[in-house]
Amino acid sequence: MKRFVFAVVSLLVLLLWQGRASAHPHTWIEFDIRVTFDDQGRVTGLHQTWLFDAYYTMFVVEGAEKLTGAEQQDALNALLAENLKNLAEYRYFTHIYSGETPLETKIAENTATRMAGDRLEMSFFLPLAEPVEARELAVSYQIYDPTYYVEMLHYKGKDSITLDGAAGCQAKLIEANPDPSETLYASSLAQSETGYDGLGKLFAETATIRCG
Repeated sequence: MKRFVFAVVSLLVLLLWQGRASAHPHTWIEFDIRVTFDDQGRVTGLHQTWLFDAYYTMFVVEGAEKLTGAEQQDALNALLAENLKNLAEYRYFTHIYSGETPLETKIAENTATRMAGDRLEMSFFLPLAEPVEARELAVSYQIYDPTYYVEMLHYKGKDSITLDGAAGCQAKLIEANPDPSETLYASSLAQSETGYDGLGKLFAETATIRCG
């Protein structure tokens, strides 16, 4: 598993963060989620808006801030394309379930990016391979970097979850509750070390959607 799949060189990321942090996670993403439904009330996918931290942004858009207008947007679009290409291999760090059954997703679409102040923002729609009911079984999702190099959290907690086109549906957000030993392990990892594949899941928030 690649420790950090975005369009950066790992060594340079480590140099960037030297003195900024000595343990996992090394960078942060806050996100908003819009859960979409079809006219039958089935969940069709997640529209995600990711907001990268200012330090990652400062590094990855270096040079782009000197551009203006269409040239700057072209540079950001190229970065977006590279990020999404790399993320596709890891299912966009997104895991969606019906009950306990993992759901398949398609390739991200309706992509966009911009600068939001001093932070890079990217958004995309991740469609389910097939729409799914959220009545008898809740639909849930987790979004996380498997190695916990990146911490990923809802930007405003439950308020960052919107149900678009839902009738009689409610969302619930459950905070992570990792074992203290795992927290200690994660905090002990130096910049040159990689957490094991699956560490990030222990620190992931879980959102559930139930209708009816």
